[in-house]
Amino acid sequence: MESDGFLAQMPPSFLKLTIVSIDPTKVAVDGTVKLILELQNTGPDTIRIPWNTEEKSYDSLVKADDEHFFADLDVRISDREASREPEELASAKEVKGRLFAVKGDNSSFQEIAPGQWVTLITTANLECWPAYSGICKQVEHGGQFWLSAVWDENVLSVSHEPCYVGTQQLPVRFAISDPVLITILADEDDD
Repeated sequence: MESDGFLAQMPPSFLKLTIVSIDPTKVAVDGTVKLILELQNTGPDTIRIPWNTEEKSYDSLVKADDEHFFADLDVRISDREASREPEELASAKEVKGRLFAVKGDNSSFQEIAPGQWVTLITTANLECWPAYSGICKQVEHGGQFWLSAVWDENVLSVSHEPCYVGTQQLPVRFAISDPVLITILADEDDD
């Protein structure tokens, strides 16, 4: 874990995210890849992760406190295998991978026992973001790049006070996979 910055503030996640496969491994800029991932519980206790693909919105008129959990799957692109610094990474702009859960609704969670894992399948459009970044300029020209998957789990706490509804988003767990080498084909408009 980094010594400063956002990742240093995250609680221990006890998760290991692994890219099992990427299809295709050669893809055009703005192309779509299918990823099969394994999310493993590396901790000593059973954990619960969000598992619904549909979000259940909270009702601001109900006077009960509530917690809504969500986990985003993201894809990061780098020109270096060991890169973890935000300025050296770009994101795929559109990833079809968000899971939801609501406190009190056990069916919206998936339990993972110690040492066990779940398989996640998602797609990512490799349109590079932010487009003005140095890494995205390199991606436009094509070549070999390192692709990592990211699990970013948060909780949105909703509290009801006499005069307002308060919300606070807090990190729960974070994991980044080891990178896998892919080939991105040059943007045809890039001459």
